[in-house]
Amino acid sequence: ELELREGINGPADAYSDLPDAYTKVLARDLMKQLRENWRSGDINMAVAKATLRVPLLKLVDFEKSEAIARIKEGRAEEARKAKEAAAADEEEDEQTSKDEVELEFSSVVNLHKDGRRFIEV
Repeated sequence: ELELREGINGPADAYSDLPDAYTKVLARDLMKQLRENWRSGDINMAVAKATLRVPLLKLVDFEKSEAIARIKEGRAEEARKAKEAAAADEEEDEQTSKDEVELEFSSVVNLHKDGRRFIEV
C-alpha cells in the first residue's frame, strides 16, 4: 500500500512490490502444491495454514482497485480530521483573543479605581 500511496521509485518492472497476474498464478500454483503436500502427510497442515498459506492468500486476493479505494478513504478521513482540528484551533484562538481583551479591560478598570487616583505624599 505504501507503493500505491507514494508511487513507484525507479523502474516499475524491476522494483514494483505490487503483485501482477503472473505472481498471482505462481502463488496459486504454490498453494496447490502446499495442499498436495499436506494431504500426502509431508507437512503439517495446521502449521502450513498458519505460516505459509497466509501470505500466499494475500497475494492471490490482492486487488489494486480495492487497495486504492482504501487509500482514498484513508486520505478523506485524514482530511476530515485535519479540518476538524483546524476548526477547533480557530475556536481556541477566538476564545484566547476574547480572554486577552477581557484581561486588558480588567487591568484598565483596576487602574482607574479610587485608590489609584490619589497620590499619597
